[in-house]
Amino acid sequence: MSRFFLWIIGVAIAFAGCGDVSPDIDPDEYVYGEWILSKTFSPESGVSKEGDELLWEERYVFYRDSTFERMMSSASGDLLAKGNFTMDHRLDSGYLAHFQLQYTSGDVNLRSSCNANNQLKTEMVVMDYRGRLINRSAGPCDGWVLYFEK
Repeated sequence: MSRFFLWIIGVAIAFAGCGDVSPDIDPDEYVYGEWILSKTFSPESGVSKEGDELLWEERYVFYRDSTFERMMSSASGDLLAKGNFTMDHRLDSGYLAHFQLQYTSGDVNLRSSCNANNQLKTEMVVMDYRGRLINRSAGPCDGWVLYFEK
């Protein structure tokens, strides 16, 4: 009886852990539209900010013609950059999809990157199983990890 009880508890825990996973998300369709900055996280300090704590507003808009816009508004002004994106499904990763963004016009320095001399003007973002778009490009060099939601 106790083994059966432990098995039931194990199954319940496994299903409880799946509560944040949205299996119905198809990144091929879900990526299109507007994504708004919902959370920032600093790996260096362990500090995260959400909602009214955010120091700026930021958004991505992805279009079906494989172009995107990135906009940022803060006390110091508004920035806009545009470019093209490609999607890569990596079934072996912890993410639904990886997106490579190639900035082509506007304030291309808006892109997140650890390398200030990034002549390619690119960045990578990922879509997690919760349906969030995550930009971790500046995280390794003590920058913010950015979380975007629809």
